[in-house]
Amino acid sequence: MGHETLISAAACAGYLAFALVLWLRRDRGNIALPLALLFLDTFAWTFAETAYALTGLREWHWIDHAFSSWMPVLMVQVIAGFVGRTREVRGILLALYVAGACVASLAAFGQWWWLLLAYGLGAMAFCCALLVQHGRRVSERAERRRTLVLLLAVLLGTLLSSTDLWVDRFPVLPRLSRVGMLATLSLVAVCVMRLRLLGRDVPALLVVYASLSGALLSAMSLLLVRALPSYGAMLTLLLLSLLAVGVGAWRELSRSRAAAAERLQRLVSLGRFSEQLAHDLRNPLAALKGAVQYLLVEREQGRSLDGQEEFLRLMLEQVDRTSRVVEEYQRIANVEPIKSPTSLNELVASVLEMQRYAPSVDVKVEAKLEPSLPTCELDPELVRTTLENLLRNAFDAMPQGGRITVETALALDHGAKGVALSVSDEGQGMDARILERATDQFFTTKATGSGLGLAFVDRVARAHQGHLELSSEVGRGTTVRLWMPL
Repeated sequence: MGHETLISAAACAGYLAFALVLWLRRDRGNIALPLALLFLDTFAWTFAETAYALTGLREWHWIDHAFSSWMPVLMVQVIAGFVGRTREVRGILLALYVAGACVASLAAFGQWWWLLLAYGLGAMAFCCALLVQHGRRVSERAERRRTLVLLLAVLLGTLLSSTDLWVDRFPVLPRLSRVGMLATLSLVAVCVMRLRLLGRDVPALLVVYASLSGALLSAMSLLLVRALPSYGAMLTLLLLSLLAVGVGAWRELSRSRAAAAERLQRLVSLGRFSEQLAHDLRNPLAALKGAVQYLLVEREQGRSLDGQEEFLRLMLEQVDRTSRVVEEYQRIANVEPIKSPTSLNELVASVLEMQRYAPSVDVKVEAKLEPSLPTCELDPELVRTTLENLLRNAFDAMPQGGRITVETALALDHGAKGVALSVSDEGQGMDARILERATDQFFTTKATGSGLGLAFVDRVARAHQGHLELSSEVGRGTTVRLWMPL
């Protein structure tokens, strides 16, 4: 086994080990799975290239070409997930997957190389544009480092790997694909292990086990290629690969079905909870209302309540409102708006009035209300609950204190007139990966969170024929903007 073959074998072990690490951490972020698939594809490409060098069998060369055809689109998938724009560019991703399939189907033909070159360079340019735009938007030092490292990985991986496509036409050029992919692996490993690309540290023991597994599987596969006749080794590896893919697909399907069943159970539990809440709170609230009314009568008859009349009246108003919430709890849970002419400014002011009784004295709430705001057709209870959710999130984001700004304004959206309600905080903020999933049901970064707050706000916005906009930056805070048409 020659020197280059040993290097390729070591590279195969590294790619497979890193793919295993990322696969086992696929629930830690939206880029772990596509990144695992990218390195699994790189492993298959490198292994096929090594097998071709050992056996000279032309079919291994075609397999090498086929797997390398999928690398550009997987690279775009990873970068789009990193910058939080997967949904925005899903049309481009679909087109790139179709193009990847077309290029892979032509792997055995002579003109394949220039198709892959154009395809790869186009994907590289798109990835670089996404990363440069992202780097300009963010100010957090760690996120900028991640962006720079991934930009270097994309450039080195694409440009150095493409030298293998040119070498047959220009023999003076060196083959640098192995160097390029090893450099890419090293940069991504630094991004994951040191710069916390997946949001948290990867256990060292997991890396050790994955490295041993990658080395063992790569060594066994190469020994199989050397020991068996060429077609026998290829058929054996194909069957083992299909078995591994089948087991993996079955486990993923089982995992998805279990997660869906758990979500359904949680929704059923929430429904039962809402019914029980309505049943258990109606009588105590009626008693509390009677007690407050009695105290008001006592005050009107001249008996002292130590100056608490304003607070008691406020309690009575909240009891009335809580009774309405109980009666309409099912409607609110289903986000079925009953619109009525409402002053958004007055609604915001009434919600903010309660914030002076909030336990956190280190958080200041500031209101910037547009004085010329017209009366809007909206559901006051749904919008009130929405604002309370946003304020609660803002308070939770600033445990050390800060400022919350609530703002109303007239706003145009694609030529349509509407009103905008914005809540801004100075909390820790969210990176692009979390921001893209923030409105997903049951997605939360809080240890005790339900993952329903922003999902509910998004449903309220769509129920009013409006939309929700999120902007955030790590260390700078978050702004949630709810736009509704007039």
